[in-house]
Amino acid sequence: MKIIILGSGAAGMSAAKTIREHDRKCEVVMIAADDGYYSRCQLHLVAAGNRTEKQAYLAPTGWENTLGVTFLAGRRAIELDVTARTIKLDDASIHGFDKLLIATGSRTQLPPVTGVD
Repeated sequence: MKIIILGSGAAGMSAAKTIREHDRKCEVVMIAADDGYYSRCQLHLVAAGNRTEKQAYLAPTGWENTLGVTFLAGRRAIELDVTARTIKLDDASIHGFDKLLIATGSRTQLPPVTGVD
């Protein structure tokens, strides 16, 4: 079985760990636009100078190797074919999957309040 996880934030990492607790043999591939595993919830602290960039990371480089997870960093999913069970990335590579977990997080949206910006 091949499981693809889109996203390398807290949800994606937690999913990878949980999958490995239950299945050591399946293939797990994590695909992320980011180059590492950082907490987006802490980025405001980094921007304010209250934390270093390193302190915002959820795991050290190479974390995926300890779990046997393939990490495709710096790549974006651009096309999903649920019938064929494939995902196409921005480098034109196509990856098949048995299960897909989308853990890409959310986007900030400012409310329509005068002066909020």
